[in-house]
Amino acid sequence: MNFDVNKHYADYSERVRKYMSIIISYLEEKYGKLDEVYLITLDLIATNLDIVFNAQDSIKKDGFTIKDYKERTIKNYAIQNFNNAQAYLIKLINEFGLTPQAKRRLLASIEQEDPNDQVAEYL
Repeated sequence: MNFDVNKHYADYSERVRKYMSIIISYLEEKYGKLDEVYLITLDLIATNLDIVFNAQDSIKKDGFTIKDYKERTIKNYAIQNFNNAQAYLIKLINEFGLTPQAKRRLLASIEQEDPNDQVAEYL
């Protein structure tokens, strides 16, 4: 998969495009050419990055509490958006081994594989 990150993610912020460029470059360097089947997962990463960044901006601007329509102080809705998107984002990036913990798990699973099992599987 070889595409223009800035064009594909044109609807996203510069921060999202920057991170997606870094992620895709890393994955292409590590695994070679990426299959198009990964595009949906990469798009989900971009979407959740965008939600996280927008929630961060909202929390920085408005604080942890906001006023509702009755002028009551309530928790900023952006906090829940941030928490949900961040949790999902971590799951998504773990799929690609993009966190240190996921990378260790991936390496451990590769080291545990017995080459004889793979040969037997093909026979």
